[in-house]
Amino acid sequence: MSSYKIGLLFGFTIGLIVALIFAIKQKKRVEYDERQMSIRGRGYCYSFITMMVLGFTYAFIQEDVPLPVSPGLVIIIMLLLSGTVLNVYLIFHDAYWGYKYTNFVKYIFIFITLFLLNLFMTAKSVVDHKMFQNGILGLSEGLYPVLTVFFLLLTLNVLFKMFLDKNRKDD
Repeated sequence: MSSYKIGLLFGFTIGLIVALIFAIKQKKRVEYDERQMSIRGRGYCYSFITMMVLGFTYAFIQEDVPLPVSPGLVIIIMLLLSGTVLNVYLIFHDAYWGYKYTNFVKYIFIFITLFLLNLFMTAKSVVDHKMFQNGILGLSEGLYPVLTVFFLLLTLNVLFKMFLDKNRKDD
């Protein structure tokens, strides 16, 4: 295993641990009502179905259709698409945050920061001509544009929902 993949795995593990610590600390502050819990359950179901469909589709076409993307990146794309389905469903059904939570700007700032960091790394890969290796978009360089699109979609969905809610209250 290359040092880059070890670093990626280590960074992901540290990020997961930090996210779990924040989740445990916020568990006491974030409260969901019964309607939101039901919506969250349905969102997880739709996300799981999306993952199943994408997984089966990839399993059937991977040998017959040569993709210019590494298999590891395809799996990550499937996971992020599944997560996007969940995020969009929860955001537009008002179950993304607990009913008492009002500090959306902090998360929008985090999403925009992550989008810009990944956009910078994508641009760097393009300028350095490292995006494709032998005509295949690899995991190490392909992860940046995928994450850029993921955080862009997440940010735009939150902002669009906030715009809709603001205009709905003014009516």
